[in-house]
Amino acid sequence: MISFDWPGGSPENTALIVAIVVGAYFIALWFAAVVWTVRDIHSRTRDPVTQLVFALLVLAFNFPGLVLYIVLRPTRTLEEAFEHRLEEETLLHELRTAFQCPSCNQHVEQDYLVCPKCTTPLRTPCPHCNRPLESDWQACPWCGEPSTPSPDPPPELEPEPAPTPPEPSERPESSDQPVAQES
Repeated sequence: MISFDWPGGSPENTALIVAIVVGAYFIALWFAAVVWTVRDIHSRTRDPVTQLVFALLVLAFNFPGLVLYIVLRPTRTLEEAFEHRLEEETLLHELRTAFQCPSCNQHVEQDYLVCPKCTTPLRTPCPHCNRPLESDWQACPWCGEPSTPSPDPPPELEPEPAPTPPEPSERPESSDQPVAQES
């Protein structure tokens, strides 16, 4: 007869050892789920009540609580929310600075012809449809009328001094013609 020894002494002892190992594994997973939940919720909200409720949810209901937490948790971490707000503020700042008066840096709308604060000319109106035109446009994009650039004023020239007449000399000039003498 072949003798066969069961590892652990008996099948009951082996089942007990397997049950303890599997139980310890699930307790470790449960503990890891609670720790992960606490760390994750701390990165998503500063509200201590919300943090406590979600930690207790996972602690009490184990994996179904973890699934419920994943469904209900805030979508963004605090860092992601901060970066999102920073991006929005940067975009708003760029939009505000995109149209500024070159003289006073006042915010102006894209279709302003002059700055309302310092009255600096910003654009010229189209002679045909009166919409604002950029200075480098060759034609109006709304009506197609060629833009006539405003003629630059001629540079101011200093008046030329009037020619001065030659001064009469004190000695009479000699001439080649004989001078008639009076008798």
